[in-house]
Amino acid sequence: MPNVEVSGPPLSDEKKREMALEMTDCAARGYGLPKQSIVVVITEHPPQNVCVAGRMVCDDRAVLTED
Repeated sequence: MPNVEVSGPPLSDEKKREMALEMTDCAARGYGLPKQSIVVVITEHPPQNVCVAGRMVCDDRAVLTED
């Protein structure tokens, strides 16, 4: 039973449904298994819990696009 884990910013329930379906389809094709055997786990991290280059994303969203 393959697990697909996604970690990222919060999404609406509708976006999670869409993403889970697409990831399930992709994993089922890749593994050659039925969709019923694929588990998708979505872990959400709000911007105040994420740091890039030592800076909190909620403090400066530009940190995500800097080189």
